[in-house]
Amino acid sequence: LKSKCSYKTYECYSNALKHLEVLHSMNIEDITAEKLQAVLDDMADKKYSFSAISKAKIFFGIVFKYAVLKKGFNAVNFLDAVKIPSTATKGSVHSPDDETILRIIKTAHSIDFGGFGASLYYLGVRRGELLALQKADVNLERRIIIIDKAVEFIGNQPHIKTTKSKAGERILPIT
Repeated sequence: LKSKCSYKTYECYSNALKHLEVLHSMNIEDITAEKLQAVLDDMADKKYSFSAISKAKIFFGIVFKYAVLKKGFNAVNFLDAVKIPSTATKGSVHSPDDETILRIIKTAHSIDFGGFGASLYYLGVRRGELLALQKADVNLERRIIIIDKAVEFIGNQPHIKTTKSKAGERILPIT
């Protein structure tokens, strides 16, 4: 698995696998919707985030699909019957208020890496995408910035990779 996906995807799957540890000793045909639901409910009781619980469910779905397609396991997919508990904590993302935006603009030049933060904000790019920018990606004549790669850190080592998806490849106007 490690060689067939990106480092971050592998890391995500590894974390999901840890949550499903209680199912490791079971044969796949012995795992029921009720047993998987109990695992997800337990995660919610332990205050895991909605995202972590959802990823565990998705990962189990991948394992289940693999068992059906590659190993000939014959069963009905019961994942639709398994629900993310309503008690799972959901984080929220808020846009900064006008005062915060002004503070970023005014202090960006005087703070180490302040320009980096301001660039992230103004360009609307991910950290890895900004770190991967090269001179050839900026065309001042056409007034565009091409986003088509990102830096991924494996351990402390940076590696250039393609964007997360084709939709992540984009051309930004310089205004």
